[in-house]
Amino acid sequence: MDSRLLNSKQVKDIFKGKDLEFRIVPYEFKVGATVSLKDQHVPKPLTFENCYFKELIFDGTRASANLRFVNCRIDRFSLINSQLHSVEFEHCRLGELEVAGSQEFYEFRLNSSKCDSLKVTDNPIYKRIHIGCGSFIKKGVVAGNGSIGKNSFESEIFFCPECFNEMLITDNCSEILEVGTFGEYANLRIERNKANMVVFSNCDPKYSVVSIEHIEPFKKENSSIEVVNSELLDSILKPTDLSQYKEVKKI
Repeated sequence: MDSRLLNSKQVKDIFKGKDLEFRIVPYEFKVGATVSLKDQHVPKPLTFENCYFKELIFDGTRASANLRFVNCRIDRFSLINSQLHSVEFEHCRLGELEVAGSQEFYEFRLNSSKCDSLKVTDNPIYKRIHIGCGSFIKKGVVAGNGSIGKNSFESEIFFCPECFNEMLITDNCSEILEVGTFGEYANLRIERNKANMVVFSNCDPKYSVVSIEHIEPFKKENSSIEVVNSELLDSILKPTDLSQYKEVKKI
């Protein structure tokens, strides 16, 4: 079945829950215009499969349920100043992907997708940021997420893209920071992050440029660093950072 060609108003109606056909049997579509949902409410969970969006912008949007994109192509996705439950991308082809300045979200998840530019920045309240296996990211920044005074979730940042060119993870606060599967010939910087539990697993930076510094826990008495199958990190992890943690395990 060929994808339908929709205009921006028709796509907005899908997000607002007004398209009853899509709610019952979701269909494939393409939209070549910018779809901007400013100060709107998305009331129902939505899954988009095999769809194309030129530009999808959420600004001041409140989403009461999950948004899921599967095998979609999106040239630009921007979610700013919004409150949502979760947003997930799986097997997608993405140009620019930005989640910034959100009031609150439960989970951001990127799996098995290609992304030219990724920015997840300045989100004070979140449960999980998951940048999963099988993803290729040309350039990414995960920065300024989590606020000790505001975030009541036991938050987690999970970072495991198997292929990336350049990635910066900096100035984040999370209960758990887990990093795994460095890409070859990648440039990765992890700087000034606070996390009570830090895990590095299957990290082999032999052919990568990796910098890890200024990681520290909220409280030393409940803190640990685990290094699993990542022997080459011994020359990268700073002794001054390791000393901040109560327990350091190498497996």
